[in-house]
Amino acid sequence: MRQLQSRHILLFRILRDHCLFLTRKQIERVLTLPTNSTNKELLWLLSEKYLGRRYRADTFGHFQTPLYYLGTLGWHIVGNPMDDYKEYRLQIQRRAEHQMDHRLSIYDVFLKFILEGEVKRIIDSEDRLWQESINFGNIPDGWIQLNNDGAFVEVDRDTERPIVLKKKVEKYVNFKESGGYQDLFPECAFTIIGKGNRERVLFFSPRALNWVKEYVSRRKDHGEALFVVGRQGRPMRFGAAITRFRRFRKMIGFPKPVTAHMFRHTVATTLLFNGCPIGHIKDILGHDRLITTCNFYLGADKRAAKKAHGKYLDYEEVMSGQ
Repeated sequence: MRQLQSRHILLFRILRDHCLFLTRKQIERVLTLPTNSTNKELLWLLSEKYLGRRYRADTFGHFQTPLYYLGTLGWHIVGNPMDDYKEYRLQIQRRAEHQMDHRLSIYDVFLKFILEGEVKRIIDSEDRLWQESINFGNIPDGWIQLNNDGAFVEVDRDTERPIVLKKKVEKYVNFKESGGYQDLFPECAFTIIGKGNRERVLFFSPRALNWVKEYVSRRKDHGEALFVVGRQGRPMRFGAAITRFRRFRKMIGFPKPVTAHMFRHTVATTLLFNGCPIGHIKDILGHDRLITTCNFYLGADKRAAKKAHGKYLDYEEVMSGQ
């Protein structure tokens, strides 16, 4: 008889605490199994009532694309009262199809942090806390609490105009300065999913947030982008940003030919030297794969390597332990 593994329990807890439902690809990330093995696991979990399933049917392309949620036995295993299961299942079955893509994108962000970081708490956009605490209109897609900080999550699949995102940033800045955010959470950041369905996590220190607000308050244009050029408020492109960086570098008389991209490396190596876990550095830099971050930065801290050499390379201790 097959038995549940720790990866199954992790999946059940994620479905209980953070994600109402998940796709097969998302579950594959949780189980850390290849596609064929994941399909076999899902069939078994469905047959034993650990999981339930509903199908999407908004378009022909999505017809019979399954979404998985807790079955009756899975619901019981994670400690939920059985009297509540019927309402839970109806909530999933009644979920409007037009909300699915956005909701699944939010779950992609949640899973990224759950599986690669040390998450203490996640507050979903549908949590009543937002209704009670936020009075400035837009409700964030989520909030994630890590060890020492937290992050607002905003997911955009190129469906919102830049002016909308700009106004959201302004409202979050005002919320933080009003003291409301400090009462709820320790730190603030924004996550945006854009082209290619790739997410970027932007962490703002209080100083950075103040300068963003100062910049916005001084603008006289009516442009929709957050950062603009010219009196007409045209969106600032990459080339324009680089030109301004070079101009400011000359203005202060900086002696070395630094580039804007070097700031990115400075941030990464500073985090590494101060003991930041490599997984968090990956998220801050926005790398898709951990191996990319490791290839660039794991060998950068020679001081730590020397210290580790002296601490762990002890032949006498090995011999004494035999």
